[in-house]
Amino acid sequence: MNRPTGLIAIALALGLAQITWANELTNLPQPPELATQSTYLTNEEVLFLPTDTGTAWAFFRAKPITDYLEPTDRIPAIESVEVLKEPWGEPGSVRRVSLDGGGAVLERVLTSTDTEFTYRIWDVQTGSGRFINHIYGEFHVRPVNDGAEIVWRYNIAPNAFFARPFIRRFLNNDFEPFMEGGLAGLDAAFQAQQ
Repeated sequence: MNRPTGLIAIALALGLAQITWANELTNLPQPPELATQSTYLTNEEVLFLPTDTGTAWAFFRAKPITDYLEPTDRIPAIESVEVLKEPWGEPGSVRRVSLDGGGAVLERVLTSTDTEFTYRIWDVQTGSGRFINHIYGEFHVRPVNDGAEIVWRYNIAPNAFFARPFIRRFLNNDFEPFMEGGLAGLDAAFQAQQ
């Protein structure tokens, strides 16, 4: 077995490998500030689950929505996910999501509680990304008669006012069915375990 030698051995012994990780985070583009609600263009989808909110939320948190999302002509598949600041899912954690075709986005968790999970997406490196300043995503659980609802709200802040019609069409024509499909997959998984 080969052992690290020279500066590499010293760096490992001193724990300096963590410095590379920290430097990678500082080299990332800084996320933009969240916008006012009126700036966003929003799509909201809701999934009803016939159970209490605690069970619904625990199931949602254990089964990531990304497991059920299907690529479309305009929304590429997720190729890989690299966690840059752990643990993923906790406020402040960061990951890079690489997309089929060479694009990528950065994601940071903003809140993670017993009833909500919010995140920011920025540095959107896709064809439509040139129109997007950032995305503010929200998942919430709420009680309703005979069950619980998982609410997914996707809020896009455009880079410029002229981009608003393009983003509205993208949300209506592409992202709405993408979200519906992801929630339908989550629903099917929930029903299968019953």
